[in-house]
Amino acid sequence: MKFLKNLALVSILLVVIFPLTSSAETEVRITGSGPILAIDEPNVRVNIDLGLFVEVAGIALEKHIDRDKFNSQKLGIGVARGFLNSIKIYKLTLNGIAENARKPRTAERSLRITSGGRSIDLDLGILIEEIRLSAESGKLGRNPDKNAIVVGMIKGFLGSLDRYSYFATNKEEVEHRKMLDGKPEEKGGPEPQTVACGIMNISGHKVGIIKIVIFDKVTQNQYERDMKELLALNPEYLIYDLRDNPGGYLQTVGEMLAMTVGKGKVIFSTEEEPGKLIHVRGTNESGEGLVPSAKTRIKKIVCLINRGTASSGEIMTAGLKDVLGARLVGERTYGKGTALDPCKLKSGRGVCYIVAARWYTPSGKCVDGTGIIPDVMVRFVPQGTF
Repeated sequence: MKFLKNLALVSILLVVIFPLTSSAETEVRITGSGPILAIDEPNVRVNIDLGLFVEVAGIALEKHIDRDKFNSQKLGIGVARGFLNSIKIYKLTLNGIAENARKPRTAERSLRITSGGRSIDLDLGILIEEIRLSAESGKLGRNPDKNAIVVGMIKGFLGSLDRYSYFATNKEEVEHRKMLDGKPEEKGGPEPQTVACGIMNISGHKVGIIKIVIFDKVTQNQYERDMKELLALNPEYLIYDLRDNPGGYLQTVGEMLAMTVGKGKVIFSTEEEPGKLIHVRGTNESGEGLVPSAKTRIKKIVCLINRGTASSGEIMTAGLKDVLGARLVGERTYGKGTALDPCKLKSGRGVCYIVAARWYTPSGKCVDGTGIIPDVMVRFVPQGTF
């Protein structure tokens, strides 16, 4: 019971994976340190601590947007693939679906995971066979890196859920944060520049240009400052350049859109429970919006996009188009219409990023897997920022 309490809502039931015989044993058992996958055979002796795997799987079972659609067999094959990848084998030795189809689904071959009021019996039959085969062939090695194996299993499990959910060890998380937030600057030094604004005179018309590189912690303040300076120059047209913007923080892009379009207007919607949309609107603090309240009326807005425009970059694109009528020019965007929820593991062994929601454009479209199609198709040749 002490182990179960440490995992909060996550619990694992003691199950025997294959019937025991006098010459070979395979089981999942609970010990003082957690759940253990043990194979004890003449040619194969493996003990793998599954505590970390169970913790991550429990988070996914509780938070994933498609948690009610989890498929035990598909996830089990994903776990087996993840194990093989961890030992540098990139193809299932067995035909997973065919091999599983030969054997009935029983509790004896499953690992039950329970979390958030939901349970799933994860089919580990293919994983067990792949461990056996890799051990017998010598590919597993005498002293395999068990931590790497468990992390591989986790990555295979999450990869079977969707394209985006992932697990990061503490070391990987530090590197991820450095990439997202920029390199730490010396005290008093300049912050990373994520927004650039300028104005051009084209055929006697003032055209304001706004380049947004990424939506990180400093982007909102830079955008508000630079946009106010730009609009003070009375541009007649605006060009937003969101090419190769990979996204960033959902809160950042939401606040930027709100201050751009004004209070009361839907800037995007989220789906955290199947079929239930939550509409996100600009608050009273957004005022009338930077663009609608500009001293000189903005005659037209153009937004440049390409395949590298993704996630929060697509949210900004859709908001400009649906609310302000921006014309989209470029290439179809990447198509990431989901939101990741970073969940720190209670064990302190890493961070699990789970697809916990989908987002929809103000007009009610989900762009996940399809992207946003521009009004004018143009293929850009890289030649710098502008």
